[in-house]
Parts: sequence; C-alpha cells; structure tokens
Amino acid sequence: MSAKTDYSNNAQRVKAEAERMTNAKATRDWNSSREEHDKYIQYMESVNINDYVKSGYSSYEIYITARKIIFPSIYPGIDVVADFGGGYMRLQVRGTRTFCDLSGNPVHEKSVSVKERKTHFRIKKEEEN
Repeated sequence: MSAKTDYSNNAQRVKAEAERMTNAKATRDWNSSREEHDKYIQYMESVNINDYVKSGYSSYEIYITARKIIFPSIYPGIDVVADFGGGYMRLQVRGTRTFCDLSGNPVHEKSVSVKERKTHFRIKKEEEN
C-alpha cells in the first residue's frame, strides 16, 4: 500500500465523520483544515506524497490523529505530517515544532511571510501523479 492510498482512505473516513456531524471535534477540525487550505493553497507547491514517505513503511510506523496522518520520511529523524482536510503535507523534525523544506532542511518560518514559507506542500491528487 502507498502513502497516498493510506492518506486518501483515512481522509475519506474523517470527511464522512465530519459530514455526519456525529463528532463535533471532527467537524471543527475538518472545517478548520479546509479554511486553512482555501486561504493558503495558492502559495503551496504541489508534490507527490509518495516521494517523501519512506518506502516499505509498516502500519506500526504511522500515527493517525483526528486531523492528520504521520508517516516516516525518507529523511532520518523527520516525519511527513499530512493534513486530511487541508490536503497538504509538511516535513517535521520528529519531536519538535520545527518544519523543513522539501530537501529536509529546517525552515525558521516565523521570520518570513506566508508567501515565502516553503513548509506547506499541496498533496497531488491520484490523477495528477
């Protein structure tokens, strides 16, 4: 199974839960992610998530929250954090709030404007890959 497939399957599950309005937190999380997506999508570079997730990862290596799925990346000590509602991913130094560019280099994003941040990447849809 690929990271894109795992991401898509879980995103559909989270979206359905949010649409049923059976889980207020899931609905808030989904709506918040969609708002962030709509606000910043024009600044995001599009990427294939499979290019950044370690190949051959096991289900024991992924972590799923109400809003995100976290995979081990191709870079040691860095995770791929994919947002379900937002349709974007980030590379995050494991155990910190430090995010990286596509080369795995930490970016100190507080010092740059939203337009210059290179830490959010739109996940390409299956038909775009």
